[in-house]
Amino acid sequence: MCTETDTTKYENWNPLDLTGEQAQQIVFNDSYRFKVEEEKNIGMSRWASEHEAIIKDLKTGKFYKTPVYRIGATESQEERPFDDEYHVTFVEVVKVPVESYEWQVV
Repeated sequence: MCTETDTTKYENWNPLDLTGEQAQQIVFNDSYRFKVEEEKNIGMSRWASEHEAIIKDLKTGKFYKTPVYRIGATESQEERPFDDEYHVTFVEVVKVPVESYEWQVV
C-alpha cells in the first residue's frame, strides 16, 4: 500500500479504493465494470503464489495495477486474494514502451 510520501511524488496519482471483497471479485473477473487485462505470477512460496494484475475500468477506459496478492498453490490451500484485507487500493497506470536487453551466447 502506498504511504503519503509515496503518493506525493506522483502528480496525477489517482487511486481506486475498494473493499477486500470488491478487489477479490475484480481479480476473479466477476465484475461487469472491470476486466483483468493482464496478470503476472511474480513469486512463489511453498503454499502460495504471488500475483499482480492490470485491471481495466470498462466505464472510464482507465487502467489500474493491483497490489501484490496471494493465491493458494494447491487445492488444499484456501488462500484467496485480499481475503484478510478491509481496504485495498488499486493505482492508476498507463502503458509505456520499454527498451530491454537480454544476454545471448556469442
